[in-house]
Amino acid sequence: MDALCPFNIPDGIYMTPRAADSKDTHSPEYKSKFERGHVFMISIWQNRTLSMTKNLIQWFIYSIVIGIFAAYVAS
Repeated sequence: MDALCPFNIPDGIYMTPRAADSKDTHSPEYKSKFERGHVFMISIWQNRTLSMTKNLIQWFIYSIVIGIFAAYVAS
């Protein structure tokens, strides 16, 4: 953590090697990078608490709406 903090990397998911699109994954350059090693994926978030409350409430409301719609269609 101490090594990455000075770089102020923005939030996101980073990976290497990374192809621009699925066609590039079949290129010899990409394959050689992949076979060379040190393949990684890292998720970076700023210092904040992660809460799922909002997501769970939205999922509950979504489930109720879909349930009502399915009951309407079934009736």
